[in-house]
Amino acid sequence: MTGFAVSLDGVREFGTKLQQQVDQQLQSANDAISATFQGGVCFGARSDSAAVQQAAIDYYQQLDRAVRLMDAFLHNSAVMVQAATEVANAYEHADTMSGQDLVTIIAAANHKINAPADWEARFERQHGIR
Repeated sequence: MTGFAVSLDGVREFGTKLQQQVDQQLQSANDAISATFQGGVCFGARSDSAAVQQAAIDYYQQLDRAVRLMDAFLHNSAVMVQAATEVANAYEHADTMSGQDLVTIIAAANHKINAPADWEARFERQHGIR
């Protein structure tokens, strides 16, 4: 079985760059679009034509849907940023813990290997052998 390597710096960089793009590009554009179309569309209200009025309603509904989709995209982007951070932290923690476990295992094995020699040295000291 072969393992795989995870670039913690790469995962963190992805999260940072995604957050920057969301903050610098998407959030401000979404806010501007939402503010512009929040009050409705600028045509059809005074028209006697049912087709024009329906077109205005349809257009507004599509704009509203696009803004809601963008809100969902922004939310999901924030979730991805958080997940990237948590994944990097979890891998780093796992690496640290596995390293500590390995040190503990090696220390225990080393102790077991040296235990007979330690016992023999104590025995010799206690009984004045040498």
